[in-house]
Amino acid sequence: MNNKSPARTQVRSNLRVVRSKPIITMLALTKKGGDVEFVNEEDIVYCKADGGNTLIFFNDGRELTVPKLLKTVLDGLAGSGFHRIHNSYIVNITYARKFIKKNYGGDLELYDGSKLPVSGKNRNYVLSLFKIV
Repeated sequence: MNNKSPARTQVRSNLRVVRSKPIITMLALTKKGGDVEFVNEEDIVYCKADGGNTLIFFNDGRELTVPKLLKTVLDGLAGSGFHRIHNSYIVNITYARKFIKKNYGGDLELYDGSKLPVSGKNRNYVLSLFKIV
């Protein structure tokens, strides 16, 4: 029996793709006190630095404080549509509704009505994330 039949090769290839691409990306967040909460990354709207902690805001209105620096949280979200828009903010760009231009930077308004500051150095980067017509 030939172990390299086209059908067998295709099945193995498909299994590799399925194994490498989870349907839902879950994130394990360690809360203060050591409990670990599992969350769907798509439910995170934005994150805000709070000293040595990060406040995470969800699309259902919940907030969660994790004892991690904002950079550490961003590293865990890398490649998931999250972008650093300010020294203190990471945003899930799919929740952005509009950019409000100001003298130096601006504000990114989200669908829930939140307005997050965009630093002047990140303004062009943030605008480059969208197709402007």
